[in-house]
Amino acid sequence: MSNTYVPTRFIIYPLILAPRLRLDSWHGSGQVTIPNSFSSFRENPWSKEIPGSRTYKAGFFCKQPLDPDNMSAAAYVLFIPELLAMICDFADQSTRSRLTRVCRRTFLSLVPLVWKHVDGAQNLLTLIKFAVPIYDTESGSLVSIDFDSQIAESGSLADLFERFDLYAPHVKTLDIYGRNPHFYSLENIHVLNHQLKRHALRSLLPNLRGFNLTSNQSPERSPNLDHWITLLGTVNIKTVLMRPNGIPNWDCVISHGEASSIVASLTSHCPNVRMLCLYPRDDIVDSPMDLGLLGNPWFKSIVRLNELRILSVSDGWLDDRSILSLGELPELVFLEFGYGDFHTGEFEDSGTVNELLPPTAFPKLDTLSLNIHLVDQIYVLELQKMIKNIKKLELNVCLCVDRVGFEDPGANNLDFEESKDLVRRELLPLLANMPKLKELIVMVWSPHEDAVLSVELPEFLDATSLPQLKTVVLDGVHFGSCILERSLGSIWPQLTSLSLSDQDASLRELASIATIPKLSYLMVKLKLTTKYTPANIPRTEHAPLKKINSSEGAELSSELEVINHTARVLLLLWPEIRSVTLLTDKDAPFLDAVDELNTLLASPSLI
Repeated sequence: MSNTYVPTRFIIYPLILAPRLRLDSWHGSGQVTIPNSFSSFRENPWSKEIPGSRTYKAGFFCKQPLDPDNMSAAAYVLFIPELLAMICDFADQSTRSRLTRVCRRTFLSLVPLVWKHVDGAQNLLTLIKFAVPIYDTESGSLVSIDFDSQIAESGSLADLFERFDLYAPHVKTLDIYGRNPHFYSLENIHVLNHQLKRHALRSLLPNLRGFNLTSNQSPERSPNLDHWITLLGTVNIKTVLMRPNGIPNWDCVISHGEASSIVASLTSHCPNVRMLCLYPRDDIVDSPMDLGLLGNPWFKSIVRLNELRILSVSDGWLDDRSILSLGELPELVFLEFGYGDFHTGEFEDSGTVNELLPPTAFPKLDTLSLNIHLVDQIYVLELQKMIKNIKKLELNVCLCVDRVGFEDPGANNLDFEESKDLVRRELLPLLANMPKLKELIVMVWSPHEDAVLSVELPEFLDATSLPQLKTVVLDGVHFGSCILERSLGSIWPQLTSLSLSDQDASLRELASIATIPKLSYLMVKLKLTTKYTPANIPRTEHAPLKKINSSEGAELSSELEVINHTARVLLLLWPEIRSVTLLTDKDAPFLDAVDELNTLLASPSLI
């Protein structure tokens, strides 16, 4: 970075000046077209040129070159690459694109930043001269991209790929179908493949590191996802996503046969992929193209992805063959099973699978996320050779055994009680099979007729009595009054973070929580309405807690005497505490009381 001092306030000025910082006179030969933003492609789909762009004469030499010694500080920062990159971190896409038009130096500095992520592959493909976009006559949405062989054969390679080559080398990540993933097809893809070979390009985007296949494709369409993997695949690809944030987007679905096809293509074209998200469903019929994969299902191919570290799949892959194959992945550290099938298939008893798994199975697996049926969660947690090294467990528990009876409140309540019994008898005891567990996150949901009612399961406290735990997050479930009957400090001696958003916490409950010696983060539902005074708390050290966070539904007395008493007790429990934060409506009646309490906590000498 230059040693010239630039005041910090000038860093933000170019964002304001960007629309006006423009040089209109250029010299040189040839032309270069610079787009304003990716969104302009979608707003003007019928334009043959890049909409909203300016075409400048190449050479990028101004009639009167800018003299750094005579520039204002606001303009000067545009010529310091590090500061320009910092500006781009705070600017939106259109502002970055406008900044590229200031002059040649800013263009060269900004193109790698503006194009490092592309929202919609069509914005790149339409830069190729023989790529012809086809739009729906009524909606104007992109239907397909046709690669015209006549145009491709009539021009030189340099001319055909001129605009594309200007930006493609800088693309690192790609959302193929865009942020609002609308599916479109690729027609005559062989024409593009042929021209890429002539152009000596093994991959369409040689420096790409990851791509997202998510779209709103219909189950009836002819799949061409393999085409994308063939076009984009290199040994440098590390991430391949489909529905990366999981379910339940039922518009974006693939069959198990198609998933097998994708995995097979990845082993050939992206062998070093490290992150893979696929959520196939059993009720989607395989296309004729995928039927040939019946002899080579996904679980036979995936063992060749030796670099795979993060894998998210649907519960349709929960069977003995799948578990055995996943156990062979040497680098797998994160595994997620999510809802994908309406009906879970039959599979071997967990005890049988445990016997089939070798002692070396899942050597590095330390994070497990289960957003599946309760009975399937129990099945997975019974696989001791699979969970032996788990350090972080995420459970999304639905307290409903039979989802068919949703419309019958009586059936729902029956399933609710059955599910609670399953959790008590079978799920919770399995937590003891994870001796290395340090982080536990449990979200409980129920179709109970009272949707506001959180579930009281005191058994959770005994089940989570694991001394190695450092983080506990429970949502939708609470311990009830049994939290007052136990020494939480002896249960969780290493705990640093505790989130119990549905646990009512008066000063009595807080006194029990204060026995946890290393607690630095706390979330509860505060009920500070009385002048309860706790007895002496037997402990050897005070927790370093500085703030209590309260979930919705908090209550706080507005009486000044109660507020003063609450502040004194909180400082007794946690000498370092300085504030209380409430997640509540801005019109809540006790907000003034919260301000008064925080004033006292911030200045203990006032008490």
